[in-house]
Amino acid sequence: PSTVNAYIIARYAITPSTLYSLTGRSGSSSEYVRDFSQPAMDGDFEVPLYGDWVLFAVMSEKSAIKYTNKTPSDAAPTKYFSCKLLDLNTQYTNIYHELPGHCVMNMLAFESTRGTSAFDKLWKERDGVLLAILNPRIMRARKGSNELTISPRSADSVLVLGLAEQYGRCEAHCRDGSRCTASLLSTSPSPRDRSLARIPASGGKCKRG
Repeated sequence: PSTVNAYIIARYAITPSTLYSLTGRSGSSSEYVRDFSQPAMDGDFEVPLYGDWVLFAVMSEKSAIKYTNKTPSDAAPTKYFSCKLLDLNTQYTNIYHELPGHCVMNMLAFESTRGTSAFDKLWKERDGVLLAILNPRIMRARKGSNELTISPRSADSVLVLGLAEQYGRCEAHCRDGSRCTASLLSTSPSPRDRSLARIPASGGKCKRG
């Protein structure tokens, strides 16, 4: 707890759903005036907050290690992995299928030649860990998708807080007989109820087996 308190002191603590609201904002207000002559501070967006902000989310559906296609051709490819980030608030997770991109976003973690990177820190972590990410870069949604993508700036900008109690994996089977890969967030902290009341957080369509 003391580590977390020190990490978020004098910083805004936000969730994926809040970040979607902030990046969807345009123009200025009495409290925030965007200087369009300057590049955005947060990647493809500029979050309208004064000072640092920390994104709290659960890592899910982490991919195997991938490699970028570097140009020019003689440049070495860079290792990276992709994953989903889930909002812990099940109120938002429950409406995910109606409002895709509202509480689930993508994360890309890249290897770096300039010291320890977020990739080095996170690629051995398992699905279900709760992350606190300081000022990540925000990328626009891919064509045909409503989901934003974020990328941590460094290993020091990411704090691993431990496993999220609400996180689980779907135990159902898809129509083709394969195991569903969707992640789940429980609506109740009770161990007995956790297996009875769960909300799909991401993934495909399945049926109870």
